[in-house]
Formats: sequence, C-alpha cells, structure tokens
Amino acid sequence: MKPLLVALRTILSLDTRSLALYRIALGLVLLGDLLMRSHMLVEHYTDEGMLPRVDLIMSNWQEGTFSVLMLNGTVWFAVLFFVVFGLACVCLSLGFFPHIAILICWVAYISLNFRNPFANNSGDFMMLIFLVWSFFLPFNHHFSVRPSRKRLTTNEHFSGVSALFVIQISVIYFSSAILKSGYHWTSGVAVSYALQMTYYTSDMGRWLLSLPSSVHAALTYGSYYLEKYIILLVFIPFKNSWFRLLVFLSYWCLHLGFVVFLSIGAFPWYCMAFWLAMLPRGVWDGLGIARKRGDEDEFEKREGLLSQVLSLTRHAFGVAMIGLVLFLNFIKIDFENTPPVVLKILYHFKMSQSWGMFAPNAAEVASWVSAKAETRQGQFIDILAEGKPYQDSHFDHQVFNCRHRKYLVSLMDSKLESISEPFAHYIFRDWNRANPTNQIVSLTVYRNLKSLSVDPKKAGKVRSSTLFEIKKP
Repeated sequence: MKPLLVALRTILSLDTRSLALYRIALGLVLLGDLLMRSHMLVEHYTDEGMLPRVDLIMSNWQEGTFSVLMLNGTVWFAVLFFVVFGLACVCLSLGFFPHIAILICWVAYISLNFRNPFANNSGDFMMLIFLVWSFFLPFNHHFSVRPSRKRLTTNEHFSGVSALFVIQISVIYFSSAILKSGYHWTSGVAVSYALQMTYYTSDMGRWLLSLPSSVHAALTYGSYYLEKYIILLVFIPFKNSWFRLLVFLSYWCLHLGFVVFLSIGAFPWYCMAFWLAMLPRGVWDGLGIARKRGDEDEFEKREGLLSQVLSLTRHAFGVAMIGLVLFLNFIKIDFENTPPVVLKILYHFKMSQSWGMFAPNAAEVASWVSAKAETRQGQFIDILAEGKPYQDSHFDHQVFNCRHRKYLVSLMDSKLESISEPFAHYIFRDWNRANPTNQIVSLTVYRNLKSLSVDPKKAGKVRSSTLFEIKKP
C-alpha cells in the first residue's frame, strides 16, 4: 500500500513555487482579458450598448442566473465594476489576500459571462472551472507581498485538490483528442481546414496556410497525438519530474502556436497559465529557488484541530470533484432524466465540461458576418470596417476584438433573432452620433458562407444571404 501512496503522491502533487508562479500568471491573464473587454465596455456591458438588459432578459436569460452587471446598466457602474475586477486581478498576482482576490475574480468573471453570453467561448468556461479549483490551493507561500504565515517544511503540496487540478488539466486534452474522431484528423487535413477560417486566423496563420500540405499534415498528426498520448506521461511515477517537464514544454509550444497562427483571444494564454502550476519541483531545485526538504505529513500533524478539519474538507472536496470531472467527461449525461437541480447547478456555476473545439472535424464551411450601411448620400459602407466602401465578397478578418467577433457570429444563430434589433439600433445611434455629416439610413447584415477544400485554391465561392435589414427608426 505504501508504494502505491508514494506513486500517487509523486503523480498528483504540485509544487508550491509553481503554484505561486501560476497565481501571478492567473492574475495577469485575467487582467489582459479584462483590458480586451474594456474596449467594448459600453457596447457589451451597458444599456447604452448593443445588448440592453431588457433585451438580454427577453432573449437568453434563465431564472436563477446572477450577474452583478444586471443590477445597474449605466456606464459609470460598468466602469466601477471593471476597476474593482482589475484591482482584484492585481492583488491576485501580488499575493495580497489572494484567496479573497480569486473569489472576487470568480464572481466578476461569471458576471461578465452572464451579462453578455453571446461573446463567450470555451476558454471562459475553462477559466471559471480553474478559478474554483484554485481557490482551494495554497499559492501564497512564495513570491507574495503577503505570504502565508504557515512554515512549510517541503515545497510539495499533495491533497485532493492538487489531484483534482492534475486530473482536470489532463482530462481536458485527453477527452478533446477522443472527440476528434473525424476523417479530418485521421487523414491529416484538419490544420489545413482550420487555417482557411480566416475569421480566426492571424497573418502568420495565412502564411502557414500557403505552405505545402505535408506541413499541415505533420501539424495535424502532431497536435492530435500530443493531446491523446503525451498527456499520459504525467502519470508515470518514476522520473516524474522529467516527464512532467517534457509534457509542460510540449503543451506550451502547442499554445504558443495557437497564439502565433490563430486569433482566438485569451484562450491559449489561459492554458499556458494553467500549465505553470504543473512545473515540476526539479526545475526550481535546479535553479536553487526556495529549496526545502521535509515530510509534509509530519508538518500537518503539528497543526491545530481547525486546520486538520479544513485539510480533511479540502481532501474530500477534491475527491468528490474528481468524480464529477470524470463523470462529465466520459459518461454521457441523460439530460431528460437528470434532476433539474443538478443541471441548474452545472449551468449557473459554469461547471459543465465540453472540450470539442475542432471536433469531430474542423469546419468545412467558413461563416462570417458582414454589415452594409447606406448613407444619406446613397453610398454603401462597411460598418464593421470603419466605414470603408463595402465589398460584397469580403472575407472577414478585420474584426480585431475577439469578444466582439464572437458576438457578431452569434447574430447568425436563428434562435437569437431577438438580439438583432438592439444591435441595429446601437449601430445607428453610435455611427450617426460620431458622423453627423455622413449619417446612415439603413443597415443590412449578411451571413456569408464559403465551402472549404483540402486544397485552399479549390475553395468555393462566397454565398451571401440577408440576416436582417433595418431602416433608421
């Protein structure tokens, strides 16, 4: 039994120095995403924007959902909210009451997600999950302006929550690979299809698309096998530091590739921050940073009764959540027979787990939104391209803000027709206020589709259809 416990401890423990570095990075990536959101603060999070609270309630609001931003729709309130959230991110990175800061960050982040659910992506759900798990981790023993008063005899942290963290990050990639069962992945063309989605591709990505198909095939197979098999090296008990470092470097390279070749917002930065918690202790010991030796079990025995109770609670929580994570990822939920209260908890706390990006295949049809406005002078301008002359077949990659880009994609959903009219009214109001001598009198929003091919040169022509057309009220 003891060798098994030693193996589990080796596999499922986290280094407190890595946790401290993770805490710093977590605060910084949250702050970076907040700054990105701030560019569309009025548009996305106030009643003066394209989604007033009353229209949100009519379109996609569920009973029991909570958002601080639903309490007040004014600009000053949204600015105050962003400032408080930003200060919490800074406190988290500095290690100043970090657990209180992470609780504020979680409430603020879930408030942003529910205030404008049409600008969310899978990275947001991942962040919310890790914010909850991180609340129970001791990440303020190092690199903190207010370090923990507990004296550690070892840098190794082993608990139910550390095990949960390791299993969660592994399951994300492994289950994602399992879902990628389509022929795009088995035939090595998934990367080629993904890069043709210029709505989500950077300038470097378009350069990569111009390279031979053999390069795309190598990248397809490499990313697939990386997600499916390399992650398993984390669970090898011998030489674990070396294997974990290899896995860490592999996934950092994967996400750096996403940063360079794709334009998908904060998602890859989030993932790189999460992986910092997985840095093995050998890295820190090799650098000679805060080296400690000792037995954490003996240290915990010297703690008081309250600390022991809290420690047992943390272990129990971690073990219970491991069961939930495995269940949600590998056992299909029968939504019809699942008690409604369970489904509500999963929805309201954003604990559902779905990691099917580019699964089972990459998209075979590129889709994007364009918006043509007619001015009083009879000119047609592209309202999404700062008023440049409208081009009928413009393949859209000019929307820099990934949150706004995701919102525009939501306009194509037939179930969300109720958000079209407030969007149009905002465009009229915002453009005409800023351009009194060149006002617009009508707005037409198009859905554009383009069939993709293994050979980008053989891709189909753009097919456009009208989503909605509204004249100035």
